[in-house]
Order: sequence, then structure tokens, then C-alpha cells
Amino acid sequence: MSRLNEFASQQKPVDLGIWLQYYAFDVVGEITFASKLGFLERGEDVDGMMHSIEGMLSYAAIVGQVPGLHRVLLGNPLLTLLMPAMETWNQVVVFTTKAIRNRSLIDSNGELLSAGSSEGKDMLSRWAQVRDSNPDKMSTKDVVVALSGNVFAGSDTTAIALRATVYYLCRNPRCMEKLVKDIDDADREGKLSNPISFKESNGIAYLIAVLKESMRLHPSVGLLMERHVPAQGVDVDGYFLKAGTIVGINPWVVCRDPEIFPEPDEFRPERWLEASASLIVMDNAWELNFGAGARKCTGRNISCKHCSIGVSIAANHYQGSR
Repeated sequence: MSRLNEFASQQKPVDLGIWLQYYAFDVVGEITFASKLGFLERGEDVDGMMHSIEGMLSYAAIVGQVPGLHRVLLGNPLLTLLMPAMETWNQVVVFTTKAIRNRSLIDSNGELLSAGSSEGKDMLSRWAQVRDSNPDKMSTKDVVVALSGNVFAGSDTTAIALRATVYYLCRNPRCMEKLVKDIDDADREGKLSNPISFKESNGIAYLIAVLKESMRLHPSVGLLMERHVPAQGVDVDGYFLKAGTIVGINPWVVCRDPEIFPEPDEFRPERWLEASASLIVMDNAWELNFGAGARKCTGRNISCKHCSIGVSIAANHYQGSR
């Protein structure tokens, strides 16, 4: 909020997309390590993390569609022999280990120390306690991998959703005006604290509709969410798929199905408020943004809260900065 006020007072152009990603990283840092990662404070890509993740996603997008390439590239077993320190290439793991060291919870050998009587609610503290109580259930490596997953997946995807929401609001001034009015009305009625909480933002129906509509038009994941057909095979709409077949559904396709979302290319948040019987079908299609089944995104609720509060703050500043 202080950064937004700073930009408004200077009246200079700013790349809001970059700052939304800085915000996403710092919130993930609070949830994961109980400390900000320094992106907002420094106003820069700390340790080149954003650049590294972009490179990793570009690689994953290619080898995900042509898996055979991985065996001759980074998945080549000869690389680990030629370059024993290859794991240091993974900037996310290096960054995560550094964040753990800043909490003084890892020794010089990279082993996680006891969390002691820590009552911290961040994920590092919780998982350190699990490791303390049962090392066989969660090793130091497991903790580092899980925390790295938070940094990698939690920041970038949430930033995409935030950027998409602000983008579509800017492209649709009518929707922006209505959202700002609803937030201002709630504020005048004493329904909002400073800063706004998720529970309070969740009470602004149009805000939730805007978030859903933005994520419908621009899902954070734009590739197939792949699964393997089980051993007995499966019939799908009259087609038999044999065991081991890789299948997948792209959320971009499902979220633009005209049978579910009439005029699918139109940004119209009202569709989420006007729907009645079809709302369940719409919600089921929209939920594919986070995957489905046993491998559904475990951080989906955190991401939604994150976006809801972030957009509320941005929209709340829109009126004054304009």
C-alpha cells in the first residue's frame, strides 16, 4: 500500500505487473518462512528468482509436450556425473535454503535443526516440528522440496491471476467503476478494516465475481493437466483409451466452452451473480484452474485469498491515484 501511494504521489508510469509479482513473492514468503523476501522493500527481482522461474517454466513447457527431450537435456544421467554440483543450478532450492538459514533453522551441512518449542504458524515451523516428531515421515530434504514448491508454484501463478484481474478491469472501465463503488460503499458502512481482511473482501460479491471472471478468461496454467489412464483402460464418450495413455484437459479450453459460458470471450463478471441452476456447472468448470481429483492444487484457498486482498487494495487506491 505504501508503494502504491508512493507511485501515485510521484505521478510517474509504473509497471504494475512487476510489482504485483513482488507482492505475491513477499506474501508467499510470510506464509512459508514467516518473513518477507524483500521484493517490495527493494523493488527488484531478489536473487534473480523471477527470471529463474520464467526460465524453468519455459523449459517445462517444451519438455512437457516433448518428454523425450528431457532425457537428452537436463534429465541426462551423465550430467550428474560430469557436474556433481548440478543441484545448485536450481535457483529455487538455493533461494529456499537461504531463507531457511535466515531463520537459523539449518546447519552448515544443510541439515534442518530442531524447531524446539516454536509455535510459529508458517509452513517452515510446522514442517520442522513434523520432522522433529517423526523423521521417517518427513526428512530435511522433504521439507526443503515442499518449501521450494511453495516459492515456485505459489508466487508465479498468483501473480498471473492478479495481473489478469487488473488487466481486465483496466480494459473494462464500467466494471472497474462498479468494483470501486462497491468497495467504497462497504468502507463507508464500516464493513472494511485497514488493511482489508479476506473475510471482509469475501463479503463483496462483485469482487469475487471479478476474480472468477478474470481467472476464467486467463487461467494461470495454460497447458494440459496430464493424467495416465489406469490399467483397465477407460471409455471416454464412446472412445476406448488403453492403459498408460496420457490424457489431459486444458483449463483455457474448458473455461471458454460456450455451452457453459455464453459469449465466452466477453469479460462479464455479472454472469457469476446472475447464474442460478447453472452456477454449479460454471464453478466446476472454473475449478479446473486448480486441477482436479487427488492432485488438485493444495494451495488454491491461499491463492484465492491472496488475490482477493491484493485486488481489493489495488482497486481501493484506484480512485485516489486517478
